[in-house]
Amino acid sequence: MNLATAYPSDAHLAYWNRALRLDRAGNRIEILDDYRLSPPAKVITLTLMTPCKVQVSTAGEILLSMTSGGQVRVGYDASVLHPAVEEIPIGDAELRESWGERLYRILLRADAPPLQAKLSLRISQ
Repeated sequence: MNLATAYPSDAHLAYWNRALRLDRAGNRIEILDDYRLSPPAKVITLTLMTPCKVQVSTAGEILLSMTSGGQVRVGYDASVLHPAVEEIPIGDAELRESWGERLYRILLRADAPPLQAKLSLRISQ
C-alpha cells in the first residue's frame, strides 16, 4: 500500500510503499517500507505504540514485556534506525480500562536518510 497520500505535500514523499508479511513457519511479522523522498529529509521517524513495557538494551532489538510474562521482540537495522521511548500516561478512565495506566511510544529515527531506501522491522516472540 502506498502511504505517501496519507501525508501532506510538505512531507516531500514521492512514494512510501508498505508491505506486511506474515511468516507462519517463523512465527514472525515483517513490516517492509520502500520509500523515495523529494527533496532529502533531515529525519524519518517510524512510530510504534504499545501498552507493553519497553526495553531497549541491545542495538537492533527492542523487547516488549507482556503482562502474561512473555516477551515480543522488535528487530530493526541499528545502523540506520535509532530508538527512543516515550511513556504516555492515560488520563481517560475508559481508555485505561482497555489499555492500562500507560502506553509507550517507540520512535525509530533515521537521521539524514537517503533519498531512496528500504526499511524493515521484524516482530517475533
